[in-house]
Amino acid sequence: MLDEIAKKWKGIIKIVKINVMNNPEIAQKFSIRGVPTLILLKMGDIIAQTAGSLPYEQLDAFLKRYISF
Repeated sequence: MLDEIAKKWKGIIKIVKINVMNNPEIAQKFSIRGVPTLILLKMGDIIAQTAGSLPYEQLDAFLKRYISF
């Protein structure tokens, strides 16, 4: 599903999947306590964060809330 969202938003946002088990320093840096966790960054600053799996429609709506066109 994340791949579908990445296709829809291609050229607008960059979606990166990170395995926090293999990258514990990233989990610590962003205080990730559960997976999956979605973090929106702008210029390196967190603008939004949510934990837990979201259905496609909710994930799309979440992104629309924070992305200005």
